[in-house]
Amino acid sequence: MKLTIEPAIDLQIDVIGLHDADDVQVLDEDAPAPEAMAAQRLTYKLMGPLEKIGMLHQLQKQLQGDAASKEGEHVAIAKSDSFDEVISGSLSALAPLTLPVACHEAAGIPSGAKYWCFAYPVEALEEALEQINLADEMWAFFLLIGGFVFFDGSLEVLSCNALTLVPSSFIMHFDGPHSPSPACLDALRKRGRMRDVTLDALESAGFAAFAWVNPSEAPGGQSLSRPEGDDSGSATYVHGAFVYEMLRAPANFFALRPHTDAEIAEFLEARAEDEEEEVPEGLTYLQRVRRSWAVERRRNRKEAAQMRELANALSQKNASKGERRDAKYVVFRYFTPLCVTALTVLVLICLGYASRPAYELASALVYSAVGDACPPRQTLPHASHTRR
Repeated sequence: MKLTIEPAIDLQIDVIGLHDADDVQVLDEDAPAPEAMAAQRLTYKLMGPLEKIGMLHQLQKQLQGDAASKEGEHVAIAKSDSFDEVISGSLSALAPLTLPVACHEAAGIPSGAKYWCFAYPVEALEEALEQINLADEMWAFFLLIGGFVFFDGSLEVLSCNALTLVPSSFIMHFDGPHSPSPACLDALRKRGRMRDVTLDALESAGFAAFAWVNPSEAPGGQSLSRPEGDDSGSATYVHGAFVYEMLRAPANFFALRPHTDAEIAEFLEARAEDEEEEVPEGLTYLQRVRRSWAVERRRNRKEAAQMRELANALSQKNASKGERRDAKYVVFRYFTPLCVTALTVLVLICLGYASRPAYELASALVYSAVGDACPPRQTLPHASHTRR
């Protein structure tokens, strides 16, 4: 499973429930207390930008049927310092960041990040957020689907990254699906950590609820992985995992994994292409035209190479299909007549022992059928030789 990321979205949040600055040293010791970190109940409050908060309140009022919404009202709301309701959401417990530094950039993780947590969707804003053009307002994905919040060693927020539904070069990779431990799943339910999915598309796909489990966390003392002797197998989740409850299937989980070298190389190549397409300021018209031509030529060469690879793969696939088809034809062409002939002979032998008239009649029919199917060969008349 791959989840696309929009890093460093334009939202400011205030995390409530974090340790005080005096407790940071306890978390940075060689033997931190993950149990204490997992016991935290964190929430966040949306602090800005004010125009985005105003937009959300305006959409909520429209959905609630408030009348007399004159043009520019959301601007006046955005400029005010107070609102009727505070927009807030839930966070998972804080956890040390375990992903290798080599894959931080490809996963959209900011430099200097030491800790992170998952931000759950704000269910109360689901209808309002679905009215927004998410392609232009990528920050809304953070509130609609969820995302990750990253902290430095002093527990200051570095970045909020949103999970998205649009293509992106920033990706998190997950292995799975794996079967979760029933005891752990029950512990997640009892603690209220399984949250309903907020997208109709996910509900249509059969997803009912989900939860984020921190790296190697054991909710309620129960590991997410099944015991090693279990027939369904076990899987590690040293970097964290998403657990899903399904509507018409057993629950499963997907474990976060680091990027492979090939995936990092693909990310760097994609980022280089994105940077090349960005036109620097200060170029003349001719320089911009030459640059766009060069970018277009590189893109065409890459697409041509991809088409050649696809054509080769299709030709190999068709060749293998042709070989299988030829084998079936050979079997049908030669094996079927042998089976029919053997069956006919067997029937005639049985009739010969059972009834002579029936045998003679069947023999005549077979002879007639074979004669019609195989007409006699036409031979040329022999040339008469005269003796001189």
